[in-house]
Amino acid sequence: MKHVMVIGGGIAGLGAAYKIRRAQDEGHEVKLSLVEKGPRLGGKIITEFVKDEWDGKEGDYFIVDGGPDCFLTEKPAAHRIAKLAGVFDQELPTDDSKKKTWIVSRGKLHQLPDGVMMFAPTKFTPFATTGLFSFPGKLRMGLDLLIRPKVRWAEGEGAQDHDETLESFVLRRMGRECLERLAEPLVG
Repeated sequence: MKHVMVIGGGIAGLGAAYKIRRAQDEGHEVKLSLVEKGPRLGGKIITEFVKDEWDGKEGDYFIVDGGPDCFLTEKPAAHRIAKLAGVFDQELPTDDSKKKTWIVSRGKLHQLPDGVMMFAPTKFTPFATTGLFSFPGKLRMGLDLLIRPKVRWAEGEGAQDHDETLESFVLRRMGRECLERLAEPLVG
């Protein structure tokens, strides 16, 4: 019998352990050991409950998800693996009546303006009145409407040399302030 030791209980380690458990379920003789140095599984992925002191209501809490990236339950395979690996003690559905995104910038908590989609504002008034961005930053983001799409002119071999990172895209289309105050906090 083979013995596989997975070092680290982060998402990669849990994914590897899940694959080994599946192999066991299919009849393969393999022993699995998962070793994690910390007090919990999940690695950088964490959920914290933070008391809401801004609305004045007793007992209200924010759910703050932290980690290297977002976890979308619309991705059924990732959701299934996380559940089967035991990452969640319990799963909490989204309460659409309290569905808000908050960003800390310059020491203040700012609500993500209504209508922001993929780092771009789609509604004028919430974007114009938010304190998340400075007036020059808002003007720079507005220039996105005038910037032509990047044309991918290379095909075949070497085409990947003309690909663009998310950082490069946001800087080119909407500027540094959007990158630092919106893209980086949301994408990590």
